[in-house]
Amino acid sequence: TPLAAPAFAAPTCRAAEPLPAIAELPWAQRWLQPERVWPLATGRGVTVAVLDSGVDAGHPQLRDGQVLAGVDMVTNAGPGNVDCDSHGTAVGSIVAARPVRGIGFAGVAPGASLLPVRVVDQGVERSTPGEEPPVSPTVLATAMRWATDQGARVINVSVVIGDRRLIIY
Repeated sequence: TPLAAPAFAAPTCRAAEPLPAIAELPWAQRWLQPERVWPLATGRGVTVAVLDSGVDAGHPQLRDGQVLAGVDMVTNAGPGNVDCDSHGTAVGSIVAARPVRGIGFAGVAPGASLLPVRVVDQGVERSTPGEEPPVSPTVLATAMRWATDQGARVINVSVVIGDRRLIIY
């Protein structure tokens, strides 16, 4: 199925520099304690689409095939498993980061696979009111359809449309 035309001509993407590892267990994970449900469910066999700035397949907690190739709907020029901004990787990590010794953070479903659908060049933090929205509703709808056609059972959207922040799980 052909993809929609890019929403805008994006600059060439270079992978963002990784952020420092979170050494201590964040308060939200201490409170939620997702490891209590891991003996019953880890998300294994579930594909979660992350519609965002991409997801870095080389992230230490997301390596070894957990991040699928996905698609880049910003430029229509490649996969979505590169992240120019780190926002999509952060979102994907909340979902599926595997526990790694020395890193205090892990995702709620570390057995899930991530399907990155790059629909925006930058995360929600850098959007400026009054400018062209980072992602159009048409591109977002096309991305959702593409993700479900690829077998995604869960779709996470954390982007700005117009002057509103849209977060859908």
